[in-house]
Order: sequence, then C-alpha cells, then structure tokens
Amino acid sequence: MKKTQLLAMGLLVALGSVTPSVIAQNWRSNYQKLLRDGKDVTALQYLWLNTSRGTKGVEFMERAKLLDIVGFPVISIREWADAARSAPNNAAILEGFGEAVLKWDRLGSVSSVVKSAGVSRSNSWPVAFKIAVALHAYRSGNSSLAARLLPNGSELQGVRDLEARRIAAIHLASMQWGVGQASAAQQTLQMVLGNNSSAPFGLLRLQSSRLYYDMGRMTESLEQLIRLPRNSGAWYPGVIVGAWAAYRLKDYNLALGQLLTLHSPYLNAKFAPETYILEAATLFQLCQFNSAQKSLDRLREKYKGVATAAQIFSRKHSNSASRVSAVVNFARGQRDVPSGVSEDAYTLLMDALIQEDVLARSDRLLLQHDFEKENLDKIFPASNQALIRNVKNRYQSELRYARIEAYRDGVKAINRRLRSIKEDVDTAFENASLIEVEINTKIRERLIDSKMPSAIAVDFDAEVKKGYEFWPFEGEFWRDEVGSYAFATSNVCGEQSL
Repeated sequence: MKKTQLLAMGLLVALGSVTPSVIAQNWRSNYQKLLRDGKDVTALQYLWLNTSRGTKGVEFMERAKLLDIVGFPVISIREWADAARSAPNNAAILEGFGEAVLKWDRLGSVSSVVKSAGVSRSNSWPVAFKIAVALHAYRSGNSSLAARLLPNGSELQGVRDLEARRIAAIHLASMQWGVGQASAAQQTLQMVLGNNSSAPFGLLRLQSSRLYYDMGRMTESLEQLIRLPRNSGAWYPGVIVGAWAAYRLKDYNLALGQLLTLHSPYLNAKFAPETYILEAATLFQLCQFNSAQKSLDRLREKYKGVATAAQIFSRKHSNSASRVSAVVNFARGQRDVPSGVSEDAYTLLMDALIQEDVLARSDRLLLQHDFEKENLDKIFPASNQALIRNVKNRYQSELRYARIEAYRDGVKAINRRLRSIKEDVDTAFENASLIEVEINTKIRERLIDSKMPSAIAVDFDAEVKKGYEFWPFEGEFWRDEVGSYAFATSNVCGEQSL
C-alpha cells in the first residue's frame, strides 16, 4: 500500500470503521463525509493526500476553499492561482481567484493567469476576475486595456462574496472615474450601496460623496455623507468633504460647524492642514477678518515641525522594512518618537502616513501573514513524510512572497506620502500668506474709508426650520455631538461710518 494511503488511514479515524480496501476506491465519499461532519482541517489533509499528483483544477479549488474556511486566505491564493492556470476556462475557478486577489489586494499572480485564460476570451470572463485583471492593467499604466475590460456596474451582483463585491465596486468605480466614465462610476456605487448605511459600506459612501463633489453636485455630496456612520474609518475624511461642499454652497455656518468638529480635541492629532485654510477662507467670506487671521496662526503653529519630523523619520528608517514597521507599530500603539522632533509633530506625520489606504491593506496582510505562519503547524504538523514537508514548503514560500508584497506596496505608499506631506504643508502655508494679504487689504480699506463692520442678523427661525437646535457654545466638546455642529456666526460684511 502506498505511503499516502497509510497516512490517510491515520486521518480517517474520525470516520469510524473504514476498511483499508475501500480507502483508495472511495476517497471522495470519505472526503465528503469529513466535510459533512465539519472536520475541515482533517478534510484538507485528506484531500492533499489523495490529490498530490496530477492535481486537477477543481482539486486546487477545493484546497483553496478549505484553506479559506480554516482561516488561511493568504495561502489559499496559491491554490486559486494554480487552479486558474490549470483550468483557465472554468468560470467558477476564475471567479474564486478574482474574489480572493481583490479581497487581499494581491495581484502578483494575475499576469500568469491571464496568459492561460487569454485576453481574447475576456467577454466570457466572470466579473470578479475581469475587474482584477483590469485593476492590474490600470495600476501598471495600461489604462486602455483596463477601459476595455471594465464591466457594467450591474454585473457586480454576480460577485457572490459580499466583501469581495464591496471591494470590487470601489475599484471599478475608481477606474471608471479615471477613464472618464463619471456617471457610470456613480451608478456602480449606488447599485451596491442602495440604502445601506452600515460601517462596512462607509468607504463606498465616501467615494460616492467625493464623486458628486467632483461633478459639482454639492447637495448630493452632502446627502451621501448624512448616511456615513461615525464608526466607519471613512467618517473623518467625509467630514472634510462635507466642509468643502458646504463652503461651495456658500453655507458658511455649516462649513464652520464641520470645521469645529475637525478641530475638536478628539481629532486634534489628525493631519489636515487644508482645514485651517478652509476655516480662514470661510471666516473671510463672513468678513470675520480677525478670526480668519487666528485660524492662519493656528495652522502655522500646529504644522511648523512636520517637515522636520518627516526628514528625521526618513533618515532613521532608511530601508523598506524599517519604514513600514515603524508606521504600523505606531498605529498599534508603539509610539517611539525619535529625538529631535516634537511628539505633536511626529504624531501628525504618522497620522498622515496611516491614512494611506495602501498602507492599511499592507498592515492587514502582514497581520494575517503572521497568523498563518504561526499556525501552519496546526494544519500540517511536523513530519518526516516527504509529502507533508513539500506541502509546508509550498505554503511557507507563499507566505514569504505575501510578506514581500506587503512591504513593497507599503513602502511605496509611505515614500509617495512623504513627498506629498511636504507639498501639503507648503501649499497650506503659501495659501495662508495669500489669504493674509486679502485680510490686511480689507482691514486697510475700512480704515481708509473710516468704516466699521456692521453685523447682519442671523435668521434663527429659518435655521431652525432646517432642523438645527441652537445652544450657546462654551468651549466644551461632547463626543456624541462631534460631527453635528453648525455655527450661527454673524456676517459682518455690512459697513457703517465711524
């Protein structure tokens, strides 16, 4: 009897009384029994023992599904890729592969699978695979191929996995917008969103709001943000979008209310220099020139050390792994502030880096990598059997590659953001100087003309009809009110003689 069959007999203790003579003949039925009994780890081991040679596409797929079930989705991508290369015309396999690589943003094996599947047959590809290939092409700079592959948003209903569907919608809408299909992008988002206001759909809701903003439809942009829950990671950038949309609508008091949220003590460590420029510009529109100047002063005081912090960080963490580790460890609470930089400035720098979506995905992949590496022995215990050693080597190789991918993508995002952080701060300081010129000009004109500001009364009745309740603000913030503020600031653009 073959060695693999002897091993299988050991695994089949859980099956009850099974005679050796039927093992080789009925391994499929034994395998199905293990699945029915919920013994997924044993089923995976048994599947490997019986499919180690001449593996078929569907058997690779079965391994992938079981690995995902028992908590090893990173390793499962190796099996999905082999399944897709072995059976490139199998729609279920291509769909499973597409969903897996989209969920973990691991597109490294897409090219080899496309060679097997053939771009000429793309019309028959399932939607998740089509979006994964389009995304890979788009990121590689081949936007024409990406545009040719983009499916209609209505096809997303064919993506069975709900997490994969959300992620596919985000990427599809982004690519549609990138190739000039703004209306199609919005339709894609709305088709998946519907009336859902839960946290997992927050990024979709934010993206919809941003699209409406870029299309000049500010009211619709704000309407999307109303459904953005506070427990979503997209909530904070959503408040920034809302402040800008209110400003464009000339609803300056709503804009100031959103900015009060952004500048509250709970969010003071967030990197957003543009919000002080927006605050100053809004106050300028209300002719609140002294208050506008104070906003600019707060901007300069808060962000004056960020450029230095970025330089020190770059020097201290000169290699890729060190940079990624420093940022993700900071996000996990290990706040190692280097000498020569203030803690406040360094915290702002780290927040700017942590906000990067790519880095968040790298962190998620690294955490999953660590889990799978530590627990692989629980599925395939140490053994002298060549088959078990080969399986573990195969999966350990996949984990090493996943780790390389996470660090590679993470450091690219960090380096890109380090450059843009300096640009963001420099641009904010330059805009501050321009607004200051306008402030001083307006003040000087009033002095020359011997005019003093005259307040235009706030129509409180009209504001209450909008749904606001008015309470005097006494400098105290309540966590449950953050995000719900609106000002009733007087417009003092009227003038009267001294």
